Amino acid sequence: MAGDNLNVWYDPEGDHLEIVFDQKAGYFEGTSVENVMRKRDSDGNLLAISIFNLSSFPAPDRRREVPAGYDVWATFNLDSDFDNLQFPVALGYEHFESDSESASSDIPGPEESATCSVFAHADASVRRPSRRSLVEQKLEILLPTLPYSELSPRRDRIGPEYVTSLCRDQLVLALRLFKGEAFWVWPWKRRHEGRERAYTDIRGSDRRSFAPYVLRGREVIDRFLQFAKDLRPFHVDRNRYRRLRYDYLIGLLGPDVIRLMAPPDDPTGAKFMERAAHVMIAADFFEQANGDRGLPLDMRLLLLVMAAEALFSDDDKSEVSYRLATRIAFLNGANATDTKRHWDFMRLVYEARSKLMHGAAYVRKRSKRHEGLVDDSGFIEISHDRLLELNNLVRASILYFIAFALQDLPRRDVLAALDKAVFDRSDLAGLRSRANQHWGLGLCEEEMLCSQRWVA
Repeated sequence: MAGDNLNVWYDPEGDHLEIVFDQKAGYFEGTSVENVMRKRDSDGNLLAISIFNLSSFPAPDRRREVPAGYDVWATFNLDSDFDNLQFPVALGYEHFESDSESASSDIPGPEESATCSVFAHADASVRRPSRRSLVEQKLEILLPTLPYSELSPRRDRIGPEYVTSLCRDQLVLALRLFKGEAFWVWPWKRRHEGRERAYTDIRGSDRRSFAPYVLRGREVIDRFLQFAKDLRPFHVDRNRYRRLRYDYLIGLLGPDVIRLMAPPDDPTGAKFMERAAHVMIAADFFEQANGDRGLPLDMRLLLLVMAAEALFSDDDKSEVSYRLATRIAFLNGANATDTKRHWDFMRLVYEARSKLMHGAAYVRKRSKRHEGLVDDSGFIEISHDRLLELNNLVRASILYFIAFALQDLPRRDVLAALDKAVFDRSDLAGLRSRANQHWGLGLCEEEMLCSQRWVA
């Protein structure tokens, strides 16, 4: 198979899709999948794939649907002074389509990116005079229509709806990983629904826990942009992961296409998945727990615990709650007192998770230690404050594991160091130092990610 990109041609009238790897003479052969044929040359190299009656195939692409008015959103509890913020967007391994009727498409390489202009400002139409306690802003993402040639000579035109949608997703995740405060982002046309969701979440909770997510001042924004830059390789890996896992065409086409998506030194993608899949799964659960739709608090608890399990669990299924609590507490605890507090909290959270998962949401003997996890009636109901505490632990843990994955540090070595930390914290200090250095926090061995100390 030649070349390093896919050229896709679709005939809407005939419902015929052709994926061309190399424009050479060859012959077609049938496959085990009905309506799919392969084209090979005389040496057996794959040249093209033809799919007939494409609409008859299911399309379980997990890409978020691009809403109407894709470049304008409403934000709640986010207090920023973005004024033409130049945000870099990782395009690598995403799937793009041109505006032409032939539906030519391509997969950018890992270094390719675009820059979007981001504006955040107050707008009279999103404010209610009686509810000034909640910061409301209009977030606009703009991308000029540029020739593909500015990215690569292989392309003819950028689809701005794809790039601005990617920008929104990558910007929001970067903000959520940069700091632990909660905020909401809703499509502009649904901003009234988003406002009600925000006030519902805040109502009845400790207002201090819902202090606005503040990102103001040139120094802070420059620090955030550097953080986003350091996060860019993760977004490239995430694009690759999603294409490998969720793109049904890749599943149909098999190993030849996987070789295009996998790193050059890992043609089957197995090593890449072993290195990165646990972080990607955790990030997906983290985003779902913090997403735009109104999830019940207990569902958000379950998603955050699942994110933690994706990072810290292994094949040893004995004493799962103890091992999970110990590992996350030692990784995120700044000192012995802090570690003990995290450990006790995670044990209670996992107990709540287990009761919910096994249909026993009632606690007969409610004690003080259940405060914030069990309501006055004895039912499992995590408070907003405790949920934010759990969210911050998971957020910081994801940052640690992103740094480890990008440094090719195997997860098994990380988990072994965390288990050893019960008796000897020397290896743990080295892990923290490597992660802090990756995120620009210097060589300090002290835990800094969970406490959000972004200066060494």
